[in-house]
Amino acid sequence: MRDCASTNGTYVNGERVRVTELSVGQILRLGDVELLVETTDAVIAIPKYEAPRPAPPVVRSDGSMICPRHPKAQVTHQCTRCREVMCDACVHRLRRRGGKLFKLCPICSHHVVPIGGEKKQKRSFLGLWTKTVKLPFLHSSKSKRAE
Repeated sequence: MRDCASTNGTYVNGERVRVTELSVGQILRLGDVELLVETTDAVIAIPKYEAPRPAPPVVRSDGSMICPRHPKAQVTHQCTRCREVMCDACVHRLRRRGGKLFKLCPICSHHVVPIGGEKKQKRSFLGLWTKTVKLPFLHSSKSKRAE
C-alpha cells in the first residue's frame, strides 16, 4: 500500500504510513473509510478477447477478390501485420495536420498497402500551372466578394 501524498492520509492499525505491505487482519483507514484486510491473495485474470473475423474473401473468375465485409466491393488493400484484405470503404484514414495520409487496418490498426501498387493520380496541366503561376481568373469570385 502506498500513500501518494493524500490530504487525509493513510493509516494502518491507527498509524500513519507512506508505504507498507498489508497482511491479513490489519485495519486500513483511508480518510473516513475503514477497511479490514481479509486476504492478500490477488488473482489477476485478463480475459482474451477475440474479435469475430469475417469469412475469407471470394475470388472471382478474373482473379480479383470480393471484400469479406462489403459483398459488392472489390478488395483493394491488405494489412501489413494481420494480412487481412479489405475494400477501400473498410480502410481507416488518419491525416495529421500538414502531414501525409495514414491508411490503417480496421482490425489491428496497422498500416495497409494497396494491392497491385498505388495508382498515380493524373494531374492536369491547369492543376500544375496553378501551383507555379498565379491566375487571376481562378480567384475572381474571392476578389468580387471583397469589393
